[in-house]
Amino acid sequence: MVPYLEILKPLSARGHKITVVTDQHAVKWLTPTYPNFHIHQIPAEIWDRMHSSMPKIMAKMMDPKSAQDGFANILEHVTLPYYKILAESFRDIFTRDRPDLLLCDFMSNACADMADTLGIRYGVTLSGLPNGVSDAPYVNGWGSGVLSSTTASMNIWQRIHNKWIIPAQVMAAMHGNLEKLKQIQDEVGVVAPSGPPAKRFAHALKVINTFIGFESARPIDPLVQLVGPIRSHANSTMPQDIQNWISNLSSSSDPSSSSGGSSSSGSSSSSKRVIYVAFGTHIDL
Repeated sequence: MVPYLEILKPLSARGHKITVVTDQHAVKWLTPTYPNFHIHQIPAEIWDRMHSSMPKIMAKMMDPKSAQDGFANILEHVTLPYYKILAESFRDIFTRDRPDLLLCDFMSNACADMADTLGIRYGVTLSGLPNGVSDAPYVNGWGSGVLSSTTASMNIWQRIHNKWIIPAQVMAAMHGNLEKLKQIQDEVGVVAPSGPPAKRFAHALKVINTFIGFESARPIDPLVQLVGPIRSHANSTMPQDIQNWISNLSSSSDPSSSSGGSSSSGSSSSSKRVIYVAFGTHIDL
């Protein structure tokens, strides 16, 4: 969310009204960090149920043996249980505020479907270039365990497997849940284009927080905009216990801190440095 909030900050400064639809937990840091943004909260039950099920979903998606089931798992555990209540909430908010432009998360089908239904222009936000959004014949990585996403280092079997077998497995795994989703969409009364998940947004702007270098180079159509990497203008401070630990670690490595007096003139405590790398700070598993 943060990269796209940063993009919207200059628009807010120019007088545009920016509204963020999110959960009650995000409000705690959104309000002080982006004080000029208006906020609508989604029903609390959605966050509570999604947060409790997310570790299981992420474990399945990160398992290379079941990578082809990733979209199916998202549909089953995230999209289907909350689609109706989200779509109805979005309909109320969008009808009342009537925005000129929407930015919908790539995984928020209800947001994009309601935008199409109400005739509102929208873009989707992503953190990478998935298959189907921007393709090239030599970009053939489907999370099958092949380290490279291009065909340069793939053997013929890996190319066939990624090009034909995995997409067929993905669509087969999703078929039942897509049928259920279509029933819910008809019940809610939304207009939803059919087809593969990524191709569903072919007519929408794609705003992606990445750049070529992180991604394999490829032709990109005009509706794909790489804007990254973008971070928040307001970064949290180091927790005090971590700061104390780093300070102690640094001082313990300083020769002058050992018994025996001062260090020689060639050794200075100011030359001591500690690099602290915190993995996993962007997701709570």
